[in-house]
Amino acid sequence: MFNNLRITLRFVIVLSAFWLSGAVVIAVSYWGLSSARDSLKTVHDRAMVPALMAADLMDLTVQNRLQVILAFQHSPESPLASIHNHDISAHLNAIAANRDRITQIIKTIESSITEPDEKAVFEGTRASRTAWVAQLDEATKAIQAGNFQSDVMARFLKAGSEDGEAVIKATGQYRDFQVARADAALKAAQQRYEIGLMVFAFATFVLGLP
Repeated sequence: MFNNLRITLRFVIVLSAFWLSGAVVIAVSYWGLSSARDSLKTVHDRAMVPALMAADLMDLTVQNRLQVILAFQHSPESPLASIHNHDISAHLNAIAANRDRITQIIKTIESSITEPDEKAVFEGTRASRTAWVAQLDEATKAIQAGNFQSDVMARFLKAGSEDGEAVIKATGQYRDFQVARADAALKAAQQRYEIGLMVFAFATFVLGLP
């Protein structure tokens, strides 16, 4: 049937198919680039940055536990007191700086949350901090007052293994939530890439028809 058409009409049909295929390739390419841009933004701004901040929260929590333990070694009765050639305020200042940093990170994360499921996961992190912060306050106040009694240290060690670990676990869940979100965005981008590749291959095939 195609051979019975006039050459001019054939040319018009072929040219139209060529332009249509080209338009499809351009449209798919633009869609792919836009999707890649959006996926990268999701991975970076909406997933990896919060995940890294969550990791920082976990690290700062561990650091504060360590600083309190080191501060208790300044007790005059401690056999380790002699190895500390600095004032106990070095540990207290480090704890204060870490807590300021934690407050800043939490505010930054809260201001970036836009989805209910993310808010629910992070709320678990916030809730877990209540008991731990109370124990950290008690320990630092005791250190400031020069109270190095063994029962104070024992309570803090117990709080660290329970409340402190609860904070680490809850914060880790938020971090894992963000990592999973980044993974989902990457998989979606891969699917869009494969669709675009198939459309491009089809358009190339059409353009190659006689």
